[in-house]
Amino acid sequence: MDQLMHETKETVQLARLDWLDNVYLANSESPHPMKLVSAVGARLPAHATGIGKALLAGLDDHELEQRLSGYEFQKFTEHTLSDCESLITEIQEVRRRGFAEDKEEYVIGCRCIGMPVRDREDRVVVAMSVTVPTPRFNSEVRQNICTRLRAAVSELQQALSGKPRVAGLFD
Repeated sequence: MDQLMHETKETVQLARLDWLDNVYLANSESPHPMKLVSAVGARLPAHATGIGKALLAGLDDHELEQRLSGYEFQKFTEHTLSDCESLITEIQEVRRRGFAEDKEEYVIGCRCIGMPVRDREDRVVVAMSVTVPTPRFNSEVRQNICTRLRAAVSELQQALSGKPRVAGLFD
């Protein structure tokens, strides 16, 4: 995580899913004065964060729908997904492209890209993310983060599974 933070100069986080919340396990803070500040042990609703949506994408459709049944979506910004149908559509897109995004859904001024980390049984056990203040975010930064985050996730998955990952994250 520290290496990824040094490469991107942005805050890197690791979280696990607890029902419909992401719980932060570790972070490596950006050296910039303007940055996301988070705390180990903090909980956030998964529907409103990139790392949370990466974790939700690891659930099968039945489990996802079961957990979302009766869920009251809290709306944090005008961009927050606020219904099951929108979130399920977004999760399907996350599975297709291999990463999740938070487009100022939890807090205005922050963008986040998150990717799931799988264990040796190919289960999503945690997710890792990079969060960037919106003024520093653009398509080039997005691509750079995706490339570097994918490499960091692959390295972590290899360490967890004892074997290299050659294929994509969700296949």
